[in-house]
Amino acid sequence: VTSLGGGSYRVDLNTTGTPLGEYPVHIVAKAPFVEPAEMIMYIEVREIYNTVSYSANQLSIPVGESASFTITWMDSDSGEPVTGGASYITCNWTSFHGSGEQNYTVTETTTPGVYEVTIYTESDDPLTVGEDYYRVRFNVSRRYYQNHTFFINVEIRSHNTLFILDEPVEQTNYG
Repeated sequence: VTSLGGGSYRVDLNTTGTPLGEYPVHIVAKAPFVEPAEMIMYIEVREIYNTVSYSANQLSIPVGESASFTITWMDSDSGEPVTGGASYITCNWTSFHGSGEQNYTVTETTTPGVYEVTIYTESDDPLTVGEDYYRVRFNVSRRYYQNHTFFINVEIRSHNTLFILDEPVEQTNYG
């Protein structure tokens, strides 16, 4: 309880570890030579409203290579970035990769609330055929936060190859 002056007070409540729900709080105000007053205030402990935005909805990755995109995670209630959340961002990219193969990584960048997701392909991954992209489901799920799900289409393609001659082929006489 903090006095704001002029008979006004600020009451801060710490709800860390409190299960979600609505709670009655009994408030009593009393002081010497003052008529006491009391009231019941209902407090709702709810999940943190947040937003997730991502920089790409499709990746085209040469087989055996990797590609990255970013996720920005913001707390809508306070307008602050959500930090320390890399482990709460998961995806199902591992469905056809074997044990020991690198599948994807999520790392927090130097900008708070911005996470870089890197998708890896292996040299033996099947190539995308036509418009039949791999649909990768991402989950952003943290206790007491709104959960988010989104999809990224991944194309695994062959490498682009460019042949350049170091020296032009010399002319040869014919006949």
